[in-house]
Amino acid sequence: MEPQIYRIRPESTFSAEYPLSECDRQIPARFIRKAFIYAMDENISSTSKDGKNLIRRLQESLKLQIQELNPETFTYPQLLGRVIKPADGRPSYIRVEESSAIQLKVINRPDIEFGNLHRNGKFPLETITTGVFGVGLEKEDLMNWPDGPPNLAIQLTFVYGGFVLLLAFDHRICDAYGASGFVKRWFRQARLGAVADFEHENGLIPTFAIHDKTVLSRTELEGSEHAAQKLRALYDNSQPSNRSPNKWIQTSSEAVSKVFWIPAHKIKELRSAVGETSSLTPTIYESILILLWRSIIRIRITPETELASTMSKAAIIMCMRKRLEPPLPTDYFGNAVAGIFAMQPLSNFKEEDFISRAIEEVQEAKRLDGTGLNLQVASLLVGEQLQKFGIGPPMNLLGYDVIFNSWEHLYLSTEDLDLGIGQFCTMRFLMDSPVSPSYICTLPTYGRRSMDLKDSSSCQYPGGLELQINLLENEMALLQKDEKWLKYATVV
Repeated sequence: MEPQIYRIRPESTFSAEYPLSECDRQIPARFIRKAFIYAMDENISSTSKDGKNLIRRLQESLKLQIQELNPETFTYPQLLGRVIKPADGRPSYIRVEESSAIQLKVINRPDIEFGNLHRNGKFPLETITTGVFGVGLEKEDLMNWPDGPPNLAIQLTFVYGGFVLLLAFDHRICDAYGASGFVKRWFRQARLGAVADFEHENGLIPTFAIHDKTVLSRTELEGSEHAAQKLRALYDNSQPSNRSPNKWIQTSSEAVSKVFWIPAHKIKELRSAVGETSSLTPTIYESILILLWRSIIRIRITPETELASTMSKAAIIMCMRKRLEPPLPTDYFGNAVAGIFAMQPLSNFKEEDFISRAIEEVQEAKRLDGTGLNLQVASLLVGEQLQKFGIGPPMNLLGYDVIFNSWEHLYLSTEDLDLGIGQFCTMRFLMDSPVSPSYICTLPTYGRRSMDLKDSSSCQYPGGLELQINLLENEMALLQKDEKWLKYATVV
């Protein structure tokens, strides 16, 4: 059966323009792809009763989310449009036209057995691929769409015994946190229909506030510049004198992506083991970061590079929403993240006291550079370098630098992703291909990090933590043999 293409528009079409913040404009043309995976007790397809009902629910609830902005309803009209880069050099913005629509592609794949997508309830990335569950939604395909890449494109794939819903967001309009706010409201509307209501944590409904870009559009900031000073030094040390442009995000066709699982009891063991070597108490996230940072860099060190003068940078991506003054709403729709740097010389990575030194460096970076003002000033500096010289953050992702990000708290419960049809299993993050090496992302835990669930075929989230790790193929093979890493983690 040929794919069915639905073009979803609001009940009342409109045209409008929406600004991007300074933070949004730093993002290159990349896409956030979230694949939500659901199991069904009975078979489902686009022609079955449940399948037709799901397609209808998704369309009707989406129509309510993409109306014009108004003070009474949460809406996301930016999803209808395209990012426009004016030829006259004016700042980029989002344009919505009367004809704008969101594409929903529906595909039936009865040849794919849902049971073959998972192993003991865990879903390897190689079974959830863009090639199957996002046909035409690879970066190259989206960039070549008429009138430019869409801000959102969707594919719903029915397989034998379940379905996968893939959403592809243009990263320039929002980060993963902003996208999750939309997803939770859209899915709730689909699940509950007309009775769905939304309240802010204070009992108020700040419908315009989640779109207000005033704070992140400031270019004149007063106060500490600790993080910016560190960044300026990194730029000066890492760029050649002729300031030749570096790619914002380095990619490699030799990079592979895998998901690793750390069960709840192993998380406790890891934090305890890391904490034993230091007078400082690390968080669980810091413990995992430090263990992985050491494992990855030790794989890469050669006798020629193992010098005290060669530094490895760990970029830690931090959400600015609650750190700014005034703080942004939790579901602020846009990009509101910035990176801070923890650094260690390569010669430290084989030393006995590496962990204690790394804990100190990571915690100091978070304390000094992780304030709202420092994050915003550093973000502006990155934007300035991109605008003036076309140079992204000073990182060598094919060398000795690593990026750490966390999506753990995007969805606080599996109920956030209930569509009223099927059983939600998990979400997979499908990166642009080829993937960015040296990027590690902690995936959502749906509030179940502390649960220790045994392996089963029920497809329920297994508890503990899942991490998506991207490395060059030969490095991934070595990581999968690293005894210190495998003491806590297993590949899914």
